[in-house]
Amino acid sequence: MEGYVLAGYVVADPVVGADWVDRALVGREITSVSNCLVDVRELDEWSASPVGAEVAGELVRRYPGTRVLAVGVADADVDGLVEDLDEACWDPDLRDRLRRRAPFLAGAPLGFEPVGPDGGSFHTWLCLGGLVDSARQVVGVEPGRHGLVQDEGRARAAAAHLTEAFPYEHEVARWFALVLAGVEPGSLG
Repeated sequence: MEGYVLAGYVVADPVVGADWVDRALVGREITSVSNCLVDVRELDEWSASPVGAEVAGELVRRYPGTRVLAVGVADADVDGLVEDLDEACWDPDLRDRLRRRAPFLAGAPLGFEPVGPDGGSFHTWLCLGGLVDSARQVVGVEPGRHGLVQDEGRARAAAAHLTEAFPYEHEVARWFALVLAGVEPGSLG
């Protein structure tokens, strides 16, 4: 996907939305890279070259319903995200990979997730009360299929709004719209 940098790969367990997430997502499947919402099972700590298809395949077999996700960051957001990850003492390999700007070559995106880094994990706009409603009212954005924003521009506008409206709330300095794409485990090795 042009204009995006590869952050890495994760294996995540989709969850079924409950009313505490957002009223529009009750009973719907949600995909996320946020540990506060789903179980995220890293492949070699967000590695750009995962240990291989065997590890991803084993995780998917061991945890039925899990999905391998490629995670991308808009090139324009890399410097800000790296700065926030530096402050939060994140994995140096992830920060170095983002600085190298490896291209995001995954297939069609599932959607975009507004997230904010906090101490080694990401908060999603879905897990913190009132953020979706605020973005809905101000930006006109809705969580769609998979609980993700389907339009890149709206996702980026939601992230910008959350950064401006909620500075340092929930320990998040800035919000970013990450792109998530499903990956077949056999294609990683």
